[in-house]
Amino acid sequence: MIKRILLFAGICAATQVNAQPWLENVNVEQTKLQDIVAAYEAKKEAEIEEKRAAGEPIKEKKYYHFYRWLSHAESHTDKDGYLVPATKNYEEWKKHYGNAHGKTTAAKTTANWAFQGPTTSTGGYAGIGRINSIGFHPTDPNHVWIASAGGGAWRTLNNGLSWVSMSHMLPVLGVSDIDIHPTNPAIIYMCTGDKNASDTYSIGVMKSTNGGASWDTTGLKWAVTQSRLTNTLVINKQNPNTIIVATSNGIYRSTNGGTTFVQEKTGNYKEVVYHPTDSNILYATGSALVSRSANGGDTWTDISGFSGKGRVAVAVTPANVAIVKLVVSNTANGLDGIYNSSDTGKSYSLIYQATGSGCNGNILSGNNSGNGCGGQGWYDLCIAIDPANANNVTVGGVNTWYSTNGGTSWTISTNWYSISGVATVHADKHYMVYHPLVAGRLYQANDGGIYRTDAPMGKNSIWTDMTNGLGITQFYRNAVSPDKNFQLAGAQDNGTKGLRNTTWTDENGGDGMDCQIDFSDSTIYYCGVQNGSITRKSPSGSVEISDNIPPGSGFMSNKGAWITPYIINPHNPTHIIAGYRQVYVSADRGNTWISLSNGDSLNKTQNIHRLAMTPADNKTLYAITNQGGSDTAKVYYTYSYSATTPVTFNVITSPYRWRPTDIKVDPKKKDRFWLTFGGYGSPQVVEYNAGVWASKKTGLPDVPVQCIEVDSSNGFMYVGTDIGVYHWDTSSNQWEVYNNSNAMPSIEVSDLAINYKKKEIWASTYGRGLWKSAIQLYPVPVDTTDTTDTTTVVHIIPYSNKNLSIYPNPNNGVFEVKTDFAKYAGMMADVRIVDNTGRTVWKNKQQISEAGTMYIRAVGLPVGVYILDVSHNNDVIGRQRLSIE
Repeated sequence: MIKRILLFAGICAATQVNAQPWLENVNVEQTKLQDIVAAYEAKKEAEIEEKRAAGEPIKEKKYYHFYRWLSHAESHTDKDGYLVPATKNYEEWKKHYGNAHGKTTAAKTTANWAFQGPTTSTGGYAGIGRINSIGFHPTDPNHVWIASAGGGAWRTLNNGLSWVSMSHMLPVLGVSDIDIHPTNPAIIYMCTGDKNASDTYSIGVMKSTNGGASWDTTGLKWAVTQSRLTNTLVINKQNPNTIIVATSNGIYRSTNGGTTFVQEKTGNYKEVVYHPTDSNILYATGSALVSRSANGGDTWTDISGFSGKGRVAVAVTPANVAIVKLVVSNTANGLDGIYNSSDTGKSYSLIYQATGSGCNGNILSGNNSGNGCGGQGWYDLCIAIDPANANNVTVGGVNTWYSTNGGTSWTISTNWYSISGVATVHADKHYMVYHPLVAGRLYQANDGGIYRTDAPMGKNSIWTDMTNGLGITQFYRNAVSPDKNFQLAGAQDNGTKGLRNTTWTDENGGDGMDCQIDFSDSTIYYCGVQNGSITRKSPSGSVEISDNIPPGSGFMSNKGAWITPYIINPHNPTHIIAGYRQVYVSADRGNTWISLSNGDSLNKTQNIHRLAMTPADNKTLYAITNQGGSDTAKVYYTYSYSATTPVTFNVITSPYRWRPTDIKVDPKKKDRFWLTFGGYGSPQVVEYNAGVWASKKTGLPDVPVQCIEVDSSNGFMYVGTDIGVYHWDTSSNQWEVYNNSNAMPSIEVSDLAINYKKKEIWASTYGRGLWKSAIQLYPVPVDTTDTTDTTTVVHIIPYSNKNLSIYPNPNNGVFEVKTDFAKYAGMMADVRIVDNTGRTVWKNKQQISEAGTMYIRAVGLPVGVYILDVSHNNDVIGRQRLSIE
């Protein structure tokens, strides 16, 4: 999606937040989030005051991207508020999935995760996911790789007709660049992280020696304390053991295929490219940086004239090896100019720039005429030169522009929305490259996916969308319809998408956020956009219902969190509840609203991040902010919910100085709830029960927990973490991996939702789309089957249907037992399964719950009819006929 912002200075690229002018002095080894926020807010306020004084309009939407980054960063700090990079997730993944616990717990679940998409879109304004870079096989023109921002590395063997993930179980699924060995394509290098938005920091360079089937770290590996980005990698074609890498911490070189690296230059570099024929010469660029090496990257010389500029991108061509071209952004992220060198990058001259106070000819703006100042040069910036004709140059920003005279004049090639006479291709270009084996074919990576054209020097050329088949969507939230095959999910860059049966549709534009489906009528549903815009969709049309919230002055009159929460009252589908800095409620599906928290009881200096109600009580409502860190997390609640009258919110102060990420209320008890926390070393999951706090983190890796879902039919719990889904095992009182043979990737799970009619749980992921699985039907006790007891039952008393019941029956050895004897609640029971000869074939000691239930796992018994015998201290509770099939 196009980001209408001017945030940071900065081949297509973006700069990490630490590299911005007002943040360059922040210690990149360990950076406190609050320091970044304070510096950014100070810069923003100064800019706003300057515009007020000059009488210029203030455009809040220009600041979107910082708050997107902040929304993600807030759940990725340590206890002291320092940012923690993806290296920590990788280490926890190796520890957790490498031990016996991680390897065996999947066998104890009913998980059967399956990817649901999206893998198709209509292209153009729509899209599937953001791609940072593209790589090619050295001899097979149909063999193409892509590096996605959050979904890992993917490969096609048929030029985009189908795609396969090549980093499925790696927990660091942001990839900035990917490069294939020029003579041995089984060797592949991958720069981890997200160079264009810093959604994920880097663990360094990874290497595969088997065509991407498996990956390992190299000598360039960042520590847990180093919030760095690994941006571009190039391989010396004459000596492929030599590798040059541009990073946020300088330029690194390896001469032994990545085993070891040496830092050759400091600085925040985004790109590095080799001279087309002379491997001694390299060019590197970054924010206000242009450098050149004449000895294979051993030493570097800075080229003067670019101090005080913005981001710089570079291109070369074998059509004229002396030529080097730069596209340079300014500090407002619009176009500073196009620069040309005719002496292999030793000096540059300005050959094109925007003119006048209106910045006419600003090809980095989102305007299809190239008018208007500003742009997104810090985020989307790239340039490519035709390998056969040095006069044919293409630049990518929000849109794509081409020149046939070496860059002295420009014509629009693609626009981010549909206009007459210009091809429509998704906004925000991050990388453009000519295919090394197919003459004249240009590839482009953008926020929507990957495109190609065989006629790049044309205004209305055909651009082929190759994205279909990729599963790389970065979803924030998802919702399920209880009675229809209909799901919604809100995606970064690619809007809100709907899934009806097996068909995906684009339901709403922009950046998709929270979404809800009316449980009484699935033709009515709601789509969110960042900071609180809410649209109601129905057969009668679309309505921006957030415009109706007091004071009702139009779009964004009430600005909420990046992902502004809103829910449908589970007791009344016409009631919509939304959280900004106050809680608002509508009794007519959003046509009119009142401020429910119209008082001082709710902290109105913090945006609300989650809302929750419970089926147990129609007057109970909870709200949480992201308050934490320097302050303790607080939970706001009322037991007096009303859709017509403001109420007082009470506050529960937790003992935890961490930012909560989600809240769910016990479906049977209004004063019991669970909180999840982001961060490392955090409480992760805690339970509050009528005034008592308790930790429930046992079994979880030390990674952020993003969400929690509680099955209202049986109380089973699931959490989504940075490396997958876990469920609470009541028999072992710990969290267990909820996966099946690693079917679901080790990816950040952003939201969970249950379809009760189908007994399915749906997971939205931030980088690998939407997934579904069967829910855990029964808690799975530890299997302590003992068949050594040969005691026989001499007198088998009649079955007692009244005292003991089994569900389901017949079953496969996993079932629920319930007794109506209240006096046994909470006690330990001896459970035996007896065959028709009277021999005990299975026995175990298990606790009867307060509800009088137990969950039995006796798998492996032969098909047949048995007797289930349950007793307590030799007091027979009951016996029942059990059928195994």
